[in-house]
Amino acid sequence: MPEINEWGDQVTNEIVRQLMENKGFYSLDKPGDFSTVVDIRFIAAMIQPGGGIIGCGYFCKERFSEEIVEFVSSFVPATRILWQDTKIKMLPTPAKFHYVFNLRDLSRIWEGMLKIETAECSNKEDLLALWEANECTRVIADR
Repeated sequence: MPEINEWGDQVTNEIVRQLMENKGFYSLDKPGDFSTVVDIRFIAAMIQPGGGIIGCGYFCKERFSEEIVEFVSSFVPATRILWQDTKIKMLPTPAKFHYVFNLRDLSRIWEGMLKIETAECSNKEDLLALWEANECTRVIADR
């Protein structure tokens, strides 16, 4: 497990942050040399901190206001409930065979949500509009 250093950072998380923000790494052998990394995608998962689990650092949350960071936690259960209700109410029939909803639909909603930039999401209303009017409509209602 990565340890927290004297400045309150986890070195491994800071390396990932540097890669995400700067698209590369600085060399430890040759100070000032920068190695650019291209054509890379990030896949990550984490659990709630506690019980020896260290949460993500400040860099994970610093791009969005505290209001947004707190508000986004309500979207996970809301998305799951919407998905479950949709599966129950929109059953597939021979005429509507495309009404098959699975976990891939949940991932499509979150895929769109995760692409938002700070400048595009400055308040709760913007985030709610993205979730409801854009991503949920695109994935579920457009069927």
